[in-house]
Amino acid sequence: MIECGYSDFGYIMIMDLQGINLKIFKELLPDHQFSQETSLRLLLRMIKILQFIHKEGIVHCDIKPSNFVVKGKEDIVLIDFGIAEYYLDQFGNKKNRKEHRGFRGTLQYASVNAHLKKPVSRTDDLVSAFFIYFENILGSLPWNSLNDSPQQICEKKIQFKESGIYKYTQIQMPVINSFQTIIENVDATEPSYNFIMNKLSSLFIEHHIPLIPIFNEKELSVLPEEEDYGQYRTVPSTPKNCKLKKTKQIDEAQSVESQNAPSYLDDLFKTMKEQLPSFHPLPKISSFVSKLKSNDFNLPFGL
Repeated sequence: MIECGYSDFGYIMIMDLQGINLKIFKELLPDHQFSQETSLRLLLRMIKILQFIHKEGIVHCDIKPSNFVVKGKEDIVLIDFGIAEYYLDQFGNKKNRKEHRGFRGTLQYASVNAHLKKPVSRTDDLVSAFFIYFENILGSLPWNSLNDSPQQICEKKIQFKESGIYKYTQIQMPVINSFQTIIENVDATEPSYNFIMNKLSSLFIEHHIPLIPIFNEKELSVLPEEEDYGQYRTVPSTPKNCKLKKTKQIDEAQSVESQNAPSYLDDLFKTMKEQLPSFHPLPKISSFVSKLKSNDFNLPFGL
């Protein structure tokens, strides 16, 4: 976020303009699929982004392709922290989070733990990132059928991690080892980020895959220009009176929880209003942002 405040017309937020999300990006490709090299680079970048936000004490709880957007043509950014949670308290200690609080996330990409309604952990964020990778290289996930119930999807995920993953020749052993390590160490104090990065790095070295750019020329050729981003809008539009216009459009990958909940933007504005006197403008953070930019920080999520 660049700036925030309010006027006589309502609350206002000014945010960086990002590109299309990965779900839309893939749909624009002729074969609706990223290359294996791009898929591997995306997985590596997603893990680095998750490691960054986890270090700040945050679990996202809803990792999916539509929550990663393209930044320029060289990077991706994680968005929509609407159901994210702090897993650490203000002293850096792990919080006691409630069990059986209900399903959180998106059915296709949620971990088995999320299906069992356990508190979503850092490990579960990573599992979802691997599910995105598997979908990218396989074309679809074994549980993508819209006719499957949540219970059937959960059972298919269990079968996949126990034995099904080995029947797909597109999934290489270093990736399988990384995925299984995450699953087996679900209760670890900290996920094995370094182990995962080392395993994935071995694939880049073995197959001479460049780390950058993330997307190849064929993929970049379908990216819309900045002035055309509005055609691929993934958030509610804001009319002239500055009041958010709610939409009934829900794609098949939208969070189950958010279908029955108010917009996370509405919640954000409500919180902002409660915390500040009605006569006081919302705090400006442009000086903070400029300070970050002057030091050339590259944050993996939108300010």
